[in-house]
Amino acid sequence: MLNNTLNLNDKKIKRNIPIKFRRINKLKILKFVFTIVISVTLILGISIPIVRTQNIHNSYSPMPSKVIIKENINSSYNSKNEINKLLVICNLNHQLPVNYKVNLTEFDKIQCDEIIVENLNNMIKDAQKNGISLEVCDGYISADEQNKLFNSKVEELIKTGGFSKVRAQAEAEKSVLPGGKSEAQTGLSVSLIPNNYNHTRNSDRYGNEYKWLNKHCVEYGFILRYPKNKEHKTTVKFNPSYYRYVGIDNAKKMRELNMCLEEYYYYMSAQTSL
Repeated sequence: MLNNTLNLNDKKIKRNIPIKFRRINKLKILKFVFTIVISVTLILGISIPIVRTQNIHNSYSPMPSKVIIKENINSSYNSKNEINKLLVICNLNHQLPVNYKVNLTEFDKIQCDEIIVENLNNMIKDAQKNGISLEVCDGYISADEQNKLFNSKVEELIKTGGFSKVRAQAEAEKSVLPGGKSEAQTGLSVSLIPNNYNHTRNSDRYGNEYKWLNKHCVEYGFILRYPKNKEHKTTVKFNPSYYRYVGIDNAKKMRELNMCLEEYYYYMSAQTSL
């Protein structure tokens, strides 16, 4: 009897509460539930894409000054400093570090860093054994000399192509980079051409030489510095004769991953920061 009376009283109380207040209470409850659901969704569902987006963005961020190498990575190299040197990036968007040091020597009267000489010599000798006759025509060039080459190219485009100075500079950078931004300053890169190379003819005429080089260069620690379909990464047009020394382990890994030097640099940076 008492329970029935209480229930009747409860119903009367509910009836006495204005409808608009009941609706307000329901809205508050719904808002509270909605807030909880949204919070959980944000934490579990959206945070992952945000992290991925940041990682993608970071791949286009300025390159670190050097790759920090942990122990037991590329252990065939003499030191971490050696790896940092071998993987140094020098391009239109990344100037050579001011503290970078070239240990100059000569190979067939061409200046280069001494670290590349032994493997370069072995590659040219082994090519000769396979009927491929190669010679080095370009190596290290100082930043001042590189600037002269760049300015000469700009002037040529202005005179012969009718370019404005700004447009000529932008066009020149696709093939001849300014001093401090050119591979030639690393001492690790060389131009390799057939002994009977004729500059007036298309390099495709020497397909066998470049096919051999492209196939076997990694065995000696060299890579094609400016490959096809990588211009958007290297900032330089395809050049079949320009090779860069990165060390045998690095070169083979880059071949396996189908990466140019810029891509591999980011890859190694990510791997060694784990």
